[in-house]
Amino acid sequence: MSETAKAKLTGKEILIFVAIALSSLVVMTDMAVTALVSGAVLKRFSKKSILVCCGSIFTISLLACAFVDNPYLIAALRAIAGIMTALVNVAAMGALTELFPDDNQQGWLIGFYNSITSGMGMILSFGSGILAVSDWHHSFWIFAVSVPMVLGFIFVLPRK
Repeated sequence: MSETAKAKLTGKEILIFVAIALSSLVVMTDMAVTALVSGAVLKRFSKKSILVCCGSIFTISLLACAFVDNPYLIAALRAIAGIMTALVNVAAMGALTELFPDDNQQGWLIGFYNSITSGMGMILSFGSGILAVSDWHHSFWIFAVSVPMVLGFIFVLPRK
């Protein structure tokens, strides 16, 4: 960042920037730890229930960030989203292996799932950056695309 750009930032803006950057680290740490313990959760609840519940909490927590100015609350909401992301990813993999027992189908579908999630992450990051140009709060509106995902979990997935 240039000296001119640094001079234009207020103390509050710097704090928000640091909180958002650190919250990314918190999200990634949450996802890694949650993925390790998610097996116990998958044994207690149906994969569809986990996908619907965690997908909803993920969506709500990230959309709530658009209305918050407190950097600590943003970090907490993003941490919650990280935990929910890990649970959704593990439950989605479990659902794929249950719904498609053929090993050849599983391999192809898991590869497709991983490529779609990676591509969507890239597209959503780009879109979020475009929205943030007008106001950093707007960057969180990109997560409204999660609403159809949750509706798909509710209406498309069979109950198992």
